[in-house]
Amino acid sequence: MTTSLRENLGRGGTWIRGLYMLLFAVLFNVAEIILAAVAIFQFLAQLVTGGVNRRLQAFGANLAAYLQETSAFLTYASEDKPFPIGPWPGAGDKTGAPTGPLGPGTERANPESEEGHADTESGIR
Repeated sequence: MTTSLRENLGRGGTWIRGLYMLLFAVLFNVAEIILAAVAIFQFLAQLVTGGVNRRLQAFGANLAAYLQETSAFLTYASEDKPFPIGPWPGAGDKTGAPTGPLGPGTERANPESEEGHADTESGIR
């Protein structure tokens, strides 16, 4: 074995990062399952109520950002460790979900493109 190979194999930081990578690879796969569940729920909500859940929509955006952060860490594009070591994406955003026409946290996905729905406030079809 060459000296540089021994040095590389003996670096504790590399092995620690490898353990983090294993953890985040598992969490990435769990997050993919959660993403699929969110997508299915949003589709069903659109079918049943005609609108999407805004809170779940915001969560989905944060989940997508988490998957991007995790991918960046796993591919050495970033040294920042994602959640649960780092903060959850959008954790500082405390705006909350507004109340839409279908109840708290909901609104139509694209009301302008839906034909046959009357605008309840103006009576315009």
